[in-house]
Formats: sequence, C-alpha cells, structure tokens
Amino acid sequence: MLRIKIEEETVGNKIRRRIEADGHVDAKGEDNVICAGASALLQTLAIFLAKRYPYSFDADFVSGHSFVECEAMQDNLTVSTAFTMTKEGLRNMMKRYPNDIQEL
Repeated sequence: MLRIKIEEETVGNKIRRRIEADGHVDAKGEDNVICAGASALLQTLAIFLAKRYPYSFDADFVSGHSFVECEAMQDNLTVSTAFTMTKEGLRNMMKRYPNDIQEL
C-alpha cells in the first residue's frame, strides 16, 4: 500500500506545503505503474521547485519513502499551482486504485 500525506500549514505570511509518500505497492502488470506514477509526479514537482525556489525547498527520494516540501508566500501562485497539480494527479490515482494508494 502506498500512503500519501498532504500537509499545508500557515506560518505568518507564508505557507509550508509538504507531500509525502510512504510504502510500496506489490503488484504485477498494469498496477505496477502506481509507484512509478506517484514517484514521477513528486519528482517533477521537486525539479520544478528546485529550479525556481532552491532556497525554500527540500526533497528526498529513497525506495519506499519520498517527500517534497516548500515554504513560500501565501500569494505565490506558482508554488500553489505546482502543489495543486501534483495533489490532483495523486488523488486521481487514489480514485482509480483505491486498494493500492490512499491519503492519510
């Protein structure tokens, strides 16, 4: 089971956003795309943030655990949109594969 944790916390005039993935899906055939898909979404978010906000961003990717985190001004639409797109992609996977991926 792949477990996704999505956090948003307001700190003064900034928002700290974090998406974390834990676990692994033991599946064969079509279902083995779940971990790869979630990883691709998170790594794309990390690359996007690293290029634009290298000083307010953190990420780590190891087998079975990954996270992306960024703190930015509340009105930063670029960061907000990037996280929203990643969340929507992950939530779409949760709808399609509810036995394999879930949000905590």
